[in-house]
Amino acid sequence: MVAAKRGLLGLAAAGMLMLAACAPIPQNVDTPINGANIDLSVDQPMHVRWGNLWPEQGSWVLETEPATAALKLQGRNVQPPANGAQQLETFDFIGAAKGQQALTFVFKRKDGTPPNADERVTITVNVT
Repeated sequence: MVAAKRGLLGLAAAGMLMLAACAPIPQNVDTPINGANIDLSVDQPMHVRWGNLWPEQGSWVLETEPATAALKLQGRNVQPPANGAQQLETFDFIGAAKGQQALTFVFKRKDGTPPNADERVTITVNVT
């Protein structure tokens, strides 16, 4: 009886590992370059990460949320600086349907100074 239960538990664990292995690998986009093209699959997560930021200077914002069904915004996370380190901002998306979506990020300064050319970045996400 105990051996049968162990066998079933082992089989269930193996099945869960196989399912986890089939999960889409997240696409990490670190400090995107203006004009970049990113390929993503349906149901694949994408993390757009902005590092090397001092929170007293400002933060990156998404100019407008995705307008097509291809991509969905899942949220924005901010990892505050620790021990003098700089802040990390992450925008989380998921490929929702086949299609294309342009995303524009803008650096908003706390002092109200408009962003320069390097502080407005548009990337194109192709969901297949």
